[in-house]
Amino acid sequence: MKELSVLIYLAGNNDLSAAASRHWGLLRDLSIPQGVALSVQYDTQGGGGKTFRLGADSSGRRIVTLKPRDSSSPDHLAEFLCWSMARAPAKRQVLLLFCHSDGFIGLLESDASGRTMALPAFRGALEGTLAKTGRPLDMLIFDCCFMAMAEVAYELKKLCPLILASQDELPGDGLPLVSLLEVLFRPAGREARGMRQIAASLVRSLAMEALSGEGMTHRLFVPQFCAIETAPLTELARQFRLFTAGLCENLECCGAVAEAGRRAQRSGNFAWNREPYRSFVDVWHFCTLLLENLSIPEAIRETAGRIAVLVESLVVENTRWGDETRNSHGLSFYFPRTSRAIPGGAAKKYGYGDLLWERDTSWGRSGINSFGLWH
Repeated sequence: MKELSVLIYLAGNNDLSAAASRHWGLLRDLSIPQGVALSVQYDTQGGGGKTFRLGADSSGRRIVTLKPRDSSSPDHLAEFLCWSMARAPAKRQVLLLFCHSDGFIGLLESDASGRTMALPAFRGALEGTLAKTGRPLDMLIFDCCFMAMAEVAYELKKLCPLILASQDELPGDGLPLVSLLEVLFRPAGREARGMRQIAASLVRSLAMEALSGEGMTHRLFVPQFCAIETAPLTELARQFRLFTAGLCENLECCGAVAEAGRRAQRSGNFAWNREPYRSFVDVWHFCTLLLENLSIPEAIRETAGRIAVLVESLVVENTRWGDETRNSHGLSFYFPRTSRAIPGGAAKKYGYGDLLWERDTSWGRSGINSFGLWH
């Protein structure tokens, strides 16, 4: 059995095709150390597009060409994961996804099908893989935009203990994959440290790249990235439910809470000034703004304080660069600005009502509804 298996899914059947091709070329020729297995699936673009699959370790590599796969299909994702884990059983499994994503709305967009995989369907693919293989993921790396959200992490909390993601938009070329793999492949790191420490090292490696100046001069500059531990999400959801109940019991303070949300958005984290992305609000920053407003009932402010402490505990490492990300503390959540931000309703348009976070916190149907923004 290998010490580590790294699974990489390059969803290049869209306008990320050129970047995915560059990643494929580097990964195909990468030297793999002893005790490590690398599995890669690369979906190409176009009517004549193909799917390539790579299996490699220190003893050699094998590339096969398959019929085109639909990157947005949960079944196809699960099939790749099961193939990888059966080919190279390992003590630790790390999955990296290079794709388009829209936070809690979904990920793994495919031009071939014209679809995006909804977050509950993505969870279903991971659940199916676990049921068939008995092998859970130890780390999930989102090389895509806006995935460091409470809604996302909560959906996956039983399936992966560590998530690496960004609250912000990532550059088109994504993360510097070879640099990240060098950190993952270090024998000393795998043997002497747990995955939590390795996750922190991966995030710090991106910070060092930016500080060295390299990231400022080419397309791999990452403005913000973090590592999230998912175990505290259960308690975070419980506190959010208490926060939501407090709002419903004190409707007179909804104006002040809404203003905190607007302030968090105005001074916030994100490069895209359009919906729904500008309605992704940093949880910690939002809670600290609530704590500053003494007109808000003490019970609500106390709950906000507990939420802020929980965010500090679950964000293992956070790197940010530049003034635009000054309020990016590692975890966002959905707070619509106006009813016009969600024409047709968030539950219908974005599938918010299908999320486990909504089921267990009532944030949409009770919390957002308190501001007249849920319909």
